[in-house]
Amino acid sequence: MKRVLFLAASAAVLSLAACGQGGGDGAPASTASEAAPVAPTPFGSIPVPSEFENASFPLVTGEGFIAAFANEPNADQRENGSVVQTLVEGNGATPGDGDIAKIHFVARVAGEPDPFGSSYDDGAPVVFGMDQALIGWTDTLRTMKEGGKVRVALPPSLAFGARGMPGGAVGANATTVYDLELVGVYKGSDDAELAQLASELRANLNTFSRRAQEQQALAQQQLSGLSAVNRGRSSLYIAEQVARESTIQTESGLVYEVVSDQTEGPNPKIGDTIKVHYRGTLPNGEVFDSSYQRGQPAEFELGRVIEGWNEALQLMTAGDVYRLYIPANLAYGPRGTPDGTIGPNQALVFDVELLEVTPAPAPEASE
Repeated sequence: MKRVLFLAASAAVLSLAACGQGGGDGAPASTASEAAPVAPTPFGSIPVPSEFENASFPLVTGEGFIAAFANEPNADQRENGSVVQTLVEGNGATPGDGDIAKIHFVARVAGEPDPFGSSYDDGAPVVFGMDQALIGWTDTLRTMKEGGKVRVALPPSLAFGARGMPGGAVGANATTVYDLELVGVYKGSDDAELAQLASELRANLNTFSRRAQEQQALAQQQLSGLSAVNRGRSSLYIAEQVARESTIQTESGLVYEVVSDQTEGPNPKIGDTIKVHYRGTLPNGEVFDSSYQRGQPAEFELGRVIEGWNEALQLMTAGDVYRLYIPANLAYGPRGTPDGTIGPNQALVFDVELLEVTPAPAPEASE
């Protein structure tokens, strides 16, 4: 399942959508029976009610999904364009303007079998004001009673519109499908109910915050271990390349191998504009970046890339092809890249083809 962290991100799904309710307009550098009640388990999962399990959906997308879903048993085509299939009739209160709703949900893109989010997986229901949710959720909840369970298909205009969901889980103009369980309704006019809910939410917030800190500490421990392992393996790998007769090591620790030497022409200087084709791999051969794959060379100012590149390119002339073995301290160091593609203390290998050099403009003479 493509997971989205929905206690932060569930609220994000709701609030981001609410910002546009109805939203239809819209080179290396330096995710039938009531289920027994289950207590929330922060960072654990809650069993999905049987009514929502083994869901079968029409294998179509867009408007075709809406039309096909309308033919499902107990499905009701609404005037706003949604289709609501009632799975369990509730018997409690119905949320209205100013009220607070507590729900569980499973979210899918029409035509996609796997959910992109689930509050059951996240271990806690979502709580929001009726003016904060997807407009399609709000419209549906206004027709439900506490304890009810429905499956609702929403056209883009009632969900994420022409822009889609920030982060890409839902694309532009996508039809979405939600299993909604209305767990509780808290009247905005009843201070005692709101106080009770506030107490519950504070307790949950404290629990989640503590667990988040624990998880962060565990993650940091793993990162530290990976950094040490990568440092050792990278040192061994660089030493292996230095031992080869075809390689050259500079004072900085950069190791390079001349694949093709043009021999003529000026060497680039810091500040010159460089055009290159390149392929970047990890020592195991895994490609993490390639201008060849993109079909377009990279162009940049020398001096604004990783140190291994800055040094190596000053040794080359246009037409040269070098293979670079770059130790971590001349690449992305102990932090790696923010997206995790390159880990901490990771040695890198680059095949670099220097295509063109444009000298930096000469400084203007002072009067």
